[in-house]
Amino acid sequence: MTHALPVLWRQYVTELQVNRKLEPKSIKTYEVGWGSLMATARLMGWRLRTTEDITHERIVEWQGALMDESKKPTTCAAHMNAVRGFTRWANIHGHAKTDAGARFKSARLKRILPVLPPFEVMEAKLSAEPSLRNRVILSIGLYGGLRAEEITNLRRSNFVPDAGLMGFIGKGSKQRSVALPEKARAVIRQYLAATVGQPQDPLIRKEDGSRAAVTYMIVYRSVLRWTQRHLGVRLTPHKLRHAYGKNCVDLGADIRVISEALGHESLDSTRIYTQVSFERTRALAALFDSPGGKIIPVDSAKKVRKMHYG
Repeated sequence: MTHALPVLWRQYVTELQVNRKLEPKSIKTYEVGWGSLMATARLMGWRLRTTEDITHERIVEWQGALMDESKKPTTCAAHMNAVRGFTRWANIHGHAKTDAGARFKSARLKRILPVLPPFEVMEAKLSAEPSLRNRVILSIGLYGGLRAEEITNLRRSNFVPDAGLMGFIGKGSKQRSVALPEKARAVIRQYLAATVGQPQDPLIRKEDGSRAAVTYMIVYRSVLRWTQRHLGVRLTPHKLRHAYGKNCVDLGADIRVISEALGHESLDSTRIYTQVSFERTRALAALFDSPGGKIIPVDSAKKVRKMHYG
């Protein structure tokens, strides 16, 4: 039996949500990409009723239309990923005789690490944040590399005073733990001492008296306003995560350990932080200043980490 295209698309999205446990934002990106193809179909007069109506030629025309609209390469890539994923799924499950998107290369673009303020400058400005709650948010992002959604899901029981954040639920509903330096733990201890709650209560709460957990937008605004006021730039929670990963590389941490701390599924996602940074090129510049081109001795990674984390 041949199912109607909208029915199959809903089945595909349901599988992404239930089996692959994609985040709501990722699902929305897929929906927007699919909607783009449907909009082009209406404009072109295509009758997309079954999977066989989605052909290689029509996908090519659709991509061409996106380029004519001056869509950004990242937008075209995201839209293509949505359609390629669906055509592959339909073919695997017997809903389509062929995979119309198979001939297109992966739309994955090269990731580039954003330009960030020096880590020590960001550290120095933490104390400038007047709100103790917001300092907790900033400390967890900067010293733990947690995603904004992960911060909102933290419970009081997840914090272990002499270790860090243990057993919290991360992206993809996976449980993980992150050690925190003493300077971050001290801020969290101070915050918890000023609030009353049970182990299963939210670690970071709204300030409206509801005792509810902070939302994504609260975390986002806290980071944005702090960086605007004290650093002169607009940084998001995810860029604090980038700052954490980059600083771990600069301190000499093993990429596999960084990958585990960040909750990455593969090392490919972590390798973005191995891009050459200014701090690491200083070691090369030192070669030109040393007598006979010998490397000037520098502190070991272990010593540097001890000085940094306290």
